[in-house]
Amino acid sequence: MKDQLTGRKRFSIVTPCFNAERYLAETIDSVLAQRAWREGRVELELLICDGGSTDGTLAIARRYEQRYPEVRVLSRPDNGMYEALARGFGLVTGDVLAYLNAGDYYAPQAFDIVGAVLGAGGVDWVTGYRVTYNELSQVVHVRLPYRFRSRFFACGYHGLVLPFVQQESTFWSRRVHETIPLDELAAYRYAGDHFLWLHLSRVTE
Repeated sequence: MKDQLTGRKRFSIVTPCFNAERYLAETIDSVLAQRAWREGRVELELLICDGGSTDGTLAIARRYEQRYPEVRVLSRPDNGMYEALARGFGLVTGDVLAYLNAGDYYAPQAFDIVGAVLGAGGVDWVTGYRVTYNELSQVVHVRLPYRFRSRFFACGYHGLVLPFVQQESTFWSRRVHETIPLDELAAYRYAGDHFLWLHLSRVTE
């Protein structure tokens, strides 16, 4: 049953960042701390897309790249995080995909839970609890999201009237990833998350 649920799936995580030296290490460490990967139940690919940082961000990222073959770093100026994100999404090869901004982090069991849900069949897009944490990375509030409905995404309710989709809690399958128009995503400056969730809501539950 374990092989059926996880199936040695490959998790591909993209982290767009710019001048994020204060937060990047914690974000990377939370990916590398995933029990499913450390215990060999899944494979890992972490792609850090740096937008040409002028602080110590790139040096931090390169240290991880030198130590872990699962970590790759791309650095070049861009027009914002969604251009970096689209570039990264076009390069990763995983069965399960997500993005994690510098400053966000995963719970150690995240990959195990997501692998089980997606591996059970009939699910291509999953999100978890809405979690709020403070400057010390301490969880201060947890909430089960209101039931998401495709028609509410189409109306723009999520994020305005209803709770938004929390990006760092959200994963999707390769099948739906291949339908995302990355060139359109790259053109966004501020509302790229809405574009991404709206698209996923149109192709899967």
